[in-house]
Amino acid sequence: MAEHKINIFLRLRPTKAKKAPYELLEDSSRIVIENPKDNLAAEVVNNSKERHEFKFNQIFDCDARQEDVFNAVAQPAVQAALDGFNGTIFAYGQT
Repeated sequence: MAEHKINIFLRLRPTKAKKAPYELLEDSSRIVIENPKDNLAAEVVNNSKERHEFKFNQIFDCDARQEDVFNAVAQPAVQAALDGFNGTIFAYGQT
């Protein structure tokens, strides 16, 4: 029987910024986004966190090939469907 779980993947797109506003941690499944308070308007009180960390099953950096993304994300769902199980891929963001 197929394993029932939800996998979360992230594919990063290139940015125009000289320095990326994120840092990939060494295990390639966690990303840290820095949002320094000094970048915001001085008239506004900013009590938000400056550092946000997110965990994914896998993160694809800007240089990831389409074939790599397909093999990791879609191939298991397609194979499960061919084996008679349900599978869903939900994509959100710029396409």
